[in-house]
Amino acid sequence: IENNLKVEVYDEKTLPATIRRVTTIKSEALDCVSLESADLEKLKQDLSSLGKLSKAESDAVKEKRDELNNAILKTQKLLASCRVILLQSGEVLNKLSSSQQGFLTARLFAQGPNIINLIQVNWNKPSLWLTATHSFISNNTGFSLLSAIDILFIAVTFIVALFVGLLIRKKITRIINKKIKTKTFSNHFYRAYLTVSAFYAPHLLTSLSIAVYLYFLTAKISPQPFISVVAYGLPIYFSLMALVEIFLKPRAPAEPMHNLPVAVFEGLASRLKGFFLLLFIGSLLFTTLLTQSLPEETLLLARAILIFIFVLNLIWVVRILGKISLFADTFLIRFGITISLLVVLFIEFLGYRDFFDYLVIAIFGTLIIYGVYLIASRLVKEFFDGLDNGKRKWQRYIRKSLGAKSRKKLKELFWIRFIVVTALWLGLLTLVLRVWGLSDTGFQQLNFIITDGFTIGSLKIIPIRIVFAVITLIIILAISRWFRARLESNWLMRTNMDRGAREAVATISGYTGVAIALLVSLSITGVEFGNLAIIAGALSVGIGFGLQNIVNNFVSGLILLFERPIKTGDWIVAGNTEGFVKKISIRSTQIQTFDQADVIVPNSDLISGQVTNWMLRDVKGRIRVPVGVAYGSDTKLVHKLLSEVACNNSSVVVDGSVPEPKVLFMEFGDSALLFELRVFIQSIDQKFQVISDLNFAIDSIFREHNIQIPFPQRDVHIINDTKAGPEPEAD
Repeated sequence: IENNLKVEVYDEKTLPATIRRVTTIKSEALDCVSLESADLEKLKQDLSSLGKLSKAESDAVKEKRDELNNAILKTQKLLASCRVILLQSGEVLNKLSSSQQGFLTARLFAQGPNIINLIQVNWNKPSLWLTATHSFISNNTGFSLLSAIDILFIAVTFIVALFVGLLIRKKITRIINKKIKTKTFSNHFYRAYLTVSAFYAPHLLTSLSIAVYLYFLTAKISPQPFISVVAYGLPIYFSLMALVEIFLKPRAPAEPMHNLPVAVFEGLASRLKGFFLLLFIGSLLFTTLLTQSLPEETLLLARAILIFIFVLNLIWVVRILGKISLFADTFLIRFGITISLLVVLFIEFLGYRDFFDYLVIAIFGTLIIYGVYLIASRLVKEFFDGLDNGKRKWQRYIRKSLGAKSRKKLKELFWIRFIVVTALWLGLLTLVLRVWGLSDTGFQQLNFIITDGFTIGSLKIIPIRIVFAVITLIIILAISRWFRARLESNWLMRTNMDRGAREAVATISGYTGVAIALLVSLSITGVEFGNLAIIAGALSVGIGFGLQNIVNNFVSGLILLFERPIKTGDWIVAGNTEGFVKKISIRSTQIQTFDQADVIVPNSDLISGQVTNWMLRDVKGRIRVPVGVAYGSDTKLVHKLLSEVACNNSSVVVDGSVPEPKVLFMEFGDSALLFELRVFIQSIDQKFQVISDLNFAIDSIFREHNIQIPFPQRDVHIINDTKAGPEPEAD
């Protein structure tokens, strides 16, 4: 290839394939260098393991040493050859790239006849157009290829396709009349798509059916007849018209997806339809046998006229954009764009047509790609926002399958959204670079960086592996979350395990899934787990100094999950904190107090400190209700009434599984006879409610039997000391 470059064998068409071939060779040489370097290092380690050369070593050791030395020499030669090929392929790629850039530059700046010369030639020969057009219509339109049967079949096909298209329009119209539940971008887009599709269905079906028939009839004819090119172009033209109406001017009852003024979007729609009509005419003019029928000067003049109209339409579009409030203050930018369009038109008139084609394709390609990106990013945003909020049924189903709680966002969606948005940006960048003519060498280099990576110091980063690792991490985490949700809500419910055991198993399975996801993702990125021993050693030093509490809480969390001295839903008292256990995590436990305040308690406090668990073995518990009655009350009646109140309460246990309710006469108080009602209730977490219910019932039944609940009474003795002197007067 290098020798061929010296004698200039390659041209612009054969260079891309040659560049791909050399890039493949370079990639293979790089793989060879990497593999042989690793083999050489291993061989040297094996040789060093034999120790220093000595006269007293055995024949087996000498033989092994000679074998390793020969292998090292052979590997070094192969490694040197691969490095030479790697360097040489890099040099050849640079030369090929320079040649490709040279061909591109020469082509872009090649000058043809200017507009003045074209006008003069066509002015001196006014009959060229008429003669060429007459010759083309007579000989090259392709109508002579159609027999009477073909024409009849085309007519029947047209009628059938038109009828089917009208039926589709009628069916779609019924769907359109339904009201939109939520006014989102995707819903507006879907409605606009339906309305425009309903209108253009007959146009597309009839033109497409005729195009398919003519394709089978004239596919083997080269070049294609004029009627076939027209038939192929009509479906594309109608599709472009439909796209314009979908995004700018949808048909009723659909509403626009933007807030532009009527004059603005109608003007933009008209201009865009004009662009596509010019493109259709240009394709008929320059891609059919009409090109061979007309003289070159005539074709170039027709091209100049079409481009002139095209640029005027663009300038008109720029002027319309100035009426939008968003672009109201961009006069200088719009003026610069207008001047740039005039400069591009001037380049065409000077005769630099290849350069003009390059600029137009690059600019319009960039705009179209960016427009597609904006639409795709908007749809992606609504898709992920919908999954976060769960507005639709299928979104709620996905959230439920993943175990997501209502009104809480899915954590995995952040990374999925990040990857999708990054992929959109990378796709946008790649397509824009392709449109602007980035060389094949440049693309091969980008592909090489993405797939084979790059080195920063001693660290080698391979982007494609990182992307796959992140995707794998997200997928495994999502599967783990789904598995935990199914395990907790379905599979474990069928077992005889209690609630605490089920939650412990589910929690441990969740952490196991996270660990598996991390290990698999790290292995995909190329992390060697043998090197993690060094990191673990460094972490052990850090744990010894500053991470003792974290490790202590972590181990305590494992003890809580396995030993289960407390469970989710238990009523516990830990120090000054009293409430229900809401969540047990690896590092801490969340306790919700009776005031609905969430208290985060480190797990080590629950393991090392004293904790009262009201519901550890049994949810039943005993409560005490103190009652005081007035002196002189019938104590036996009080005992009977209190027992009756206890037995009549549905929450009090009287089935014999626990001691029966007891009424105790505790003491003679200062102002009352003090009794205490002691009962066991079904669920101790209802303690305060049951005490309240019992107090209400006691007050009611005491009133019925005229038993008084006294208030504190005091005797006040006033001593009148007449011997005391008068009080001193105030100053």
